[in-house]
Amino acid sequence: MPQTIDEQAFALSKQVRCVVCHGQTIDASDTQLAADMRAYITTQLKKGMPESAILSQLQSTYGTSILVEVPLQTNTLWLWGIPLLCVLLLLSIILRYKVKRNKC
Repeated sequence: MPQTIDEQAFALSKQVRCVVCHGQTIDASDTQLAADMRAYITTQLKKGMPESAILSQLQSTYGTSILVEVPLQTNTLWLWGIPLLCVLLLLSIILRYKVKRNKC
């Protein structure tokens, strides 16, 4: 079932962070900037702009951190790689400890 413009705008506003309120999306923020961003999203949807293009435009204006889900790109690869490396490091430390303990 196709979504209405308002439903699409609401769904998109949950994917965009408020640049004023840290940790909030623009759908939950009461700031003027968040209201302006919600209005921008609605206006662009009414003009027929695809959701992906709206998110790309917001990302190019405000940076990658504007998106709730950071996309996997070469410049954001470290965001995905560091947690993985930490888990691998922790596992190797645990394995070494168990192997040493079993030898004694």
